[in-house]
Parts: sequence; structure tokens; C-alpha cells
Amino acid sequence: MRSSMVVAAVVLAGCHHKRAPVVEQLVAHGARTCAALADGTARCWGRDGAKAVLEPSAIAGTNVAEMCAGDGFACARGRDGTVSCLGATVRGASALACGDRHACAIAGGEVVCWREGSPPKSVDGARGARSLAAGGGTTCAVFDDGSAKCWGEGARGQLGNGAFADTDVPSLVAGLDVKSIAVGRTHTCAVLRDETVACFGADDDGELGDGHTDASATPVRVPGVVIATQVACGAHHTCARLGDSTVWCWGKNDVHQSALAAAPDVFAPTRVVGLYEATAVVAGDDFTCARMEDGWVRCFGVNDWGQLGDGTTDIRNVPTPIVFAH
Repeated sequence: MRSSMVVAAVVLAGCHHKRAPVVEQLVAHGARTCAALADGTARCWGRDGAKAVLEPSAIAGTNVAEMCAGDGFACARGRDGTVSCLGATVRGASALACGDRHACAIAGGEVVCWREGSPPKSVDGARGARSLAAGGGTTCAVFDDGSAKCWGEGARGQLGNGAFADTDVPSLVAGLDVKSIAVGRTHTCAVLRDETVACFGADDDGELGDGHTDASATPVRVPGVVIATQVACGAHHTCARLGDSTVWCWGKNDVHQSALAAAPDVFAPTRVVGLYEATAVVAGDDFTCARMEDGWVRCFGVNDWGQLGDGTTDIRNVPTPIVFAH
């Protein structure tokens, strides 16, 4: 079973049943998917410990504004800015991100991070961040001037600072003017202000999208991806949403996480058939979900824990609607 992480978080609206709750945010991690709803409640599906939850199921909590998930845990930021998870509480938070075994938040202009059993600690060099992303043991922050800094695990080049090494000190990502960023298990991608996408880190399955399989510790541009509005990093694959509301994926495809019926790896961005009006995309371990303009949420890829939310454990090679009951 798959237990490593990927987190990606995006603002959404709508759901596919006529009177279903409005999904404001969707996150994917490992074999689990969670949604924060407009009514302040939250639902999750997929792996829950040793149990497979095949359809969205309500979880404890009210007044939820944002969620993130890690390896065996989930964090929620309340509408009052309070975050409680991994045995710690942070107040006044404006953003939230989870890696495999850690969580980070922006609070009072500072970035604070913590693990189970450790209190939240301010990250030197990350003050003033406007957004966060995390995955595996890596965290990245984006700043108002378009710069990005990453820290944590970096042995595969996923920090983008030119080195294949870990560091606890936030390091400037080389040469990027960043709009947003996403972190996978061992690779990272960013949407730039010129609406192109650049990636760095591991490239074993083509997840950097440059047509090669060589890891890179500095950003490489993804050919053919233009007018990008969002990027999502899975364990070994990447997807981008473009300004025309299409979704393009590349990287590992052994269980159709890049939405192709054949080919174990996809080395160039390929359009996902069936996602024509996507408003957001997220990626977990070997699966992908997208929110559509008409309110439907569709997922594809591995489904051994029910992470696609369609009521089955069947692998899907085409975008399939989740079963979002009342």
C-alpha cells in the first residue's frame, strides 16, 4: 500500500450533486483526499489508518476554512485562524501546509513548523511569506516579490538551490519569479509570473516534464505549458491547469495517474481528456482529482483505498465523478 505523501491545496467551489455541499478546498495526500466545505465542515475519503473509506465521509470539526493532510494525520485551520493538529495549537494563522510528518503555518508574519511531540517553532529566514506548500520532508514559501525559498529534505534536488543536500535553512530557489508553488514527494514545481511552469528535483519517471529522467537541483522549464494558472505535484507525476481550463499531466502513469490508458511514463505534458472546464487540480500518491466548472469533482488513477471517492476500489483511467452524498 502507498503511504508517502503529496499535498496540494486549492480553492474550489461546488460539487456534482444538485444539492450537495459546496467544496471550497480540496487536498490530496498519500492515499487520502479531504475537502473543506462552505458550511465549515469537512469530509475525507481514502485511507484512514487500516480502513478504506470509499466515499466522502464527515470528520470532526466545524468552521473549517482550510485543510492539509500528512502521513496519518490531518490539520484544519478554523475561520478564526486557529490550527490544532499533531498535538499543537497555533493561533492567528493565515495559511497552512502539511508534509509527511510535519505541519507549517503562517501566523503573525512568521512561518512556524512543528512535528508530533514538538512545539511550533519559528523558521528563521521565512518571515513575510504569503503562501506555503509542503510535501515529503520539504517545505517551500513564496514571497510578495516573487521569490521562493525551500528547506528540509533536498537529496534529490527538490529545494531548487543547486545542491543535492538537505538543509534546515530556507534557501532561495534559483532564478524564478514565482506566482505559486507545489511540492511532491521528491520534486517541486512552480507556476511563474509569466504563466509558465518550472520544476526541479527527482525525475525518475519524467515528473519534471522536460523529456528526460535526470534529476535537477535547479529549475527546468516545462516545454509546451503556457498560460498556466496552477500546478499540482503527485508522488511521481505532475499536473497543470491552464488558463483555458484544461488539465495537462506528465510523469508516472503506471496506474493512469496521468490519465492515459497506456504508457507507464509520460515524458511530455499531455492533455487529460474529459477535463475541459477544470477550475482546480490536486494530486496525491498516484492519483489526481479536479474540480469542474459545472461543480463535478472527477478523479483518476489508483483507487486501492477508495481515494477516488467513487464508491469502489477500481483503478480509473478516465476522470470519474466522486460519489458526494448529502
